[in-house]
Amino acid sequence: MRKRKFIFSLYIILLILLASYIVSIKINDTNQQSRINEIQKNINDTFLYQISQFNTCLNIQTFEGEDYKKCLSSVSTASTLSNLTSFEKNNDLLDVTLNKFYIALLNLKDVSIINKNSSTLADIFSAMHNNPEEEKVTNSLLEFTNNITNY
Repeated sequence: MRKRKFIFSLYIILLILLASYIVSIKINDTNQQSRINEIQKNINDTFLYQISQFNTCLNIQTFEGEDYKKCLSSVSTASTLSNLTSFEKNNDLLDVTLNKFYIALLNLKDVSIINKNSSTLADIFSAMHNNPEEEKVTNSLLEFTNNITNY
């Protein structure tokens, strides 16, 4: 009888330990998912900030010198981050298009093209900032990029 009580007590203790372990794992998973969500939000926010920074650059009278470098930096950063954003899942061309636009800006022989088309670009980047998952906006930027690379 005493042996049965001991075995039963041992089973109860093991069951409590197992339940504690499962609860601990669940809590850890929840914390980990929360951390992943926080990191994803930071990436998305930084991407949107860089898009808005480029849009701010378009409001500058002359698109050259240090201002031009700042604009290039914004597009480069947005391009690099775009693949890590949650927006990329629904807009597969986002990273490729931004990278192509960045390369086009780097290789421009005449930056006045940007000044002449700043309102078009401002519209595109405002729309991209408001809804980065919109493929139509990405296609507009791709079309614009193709036009300036053939210019």
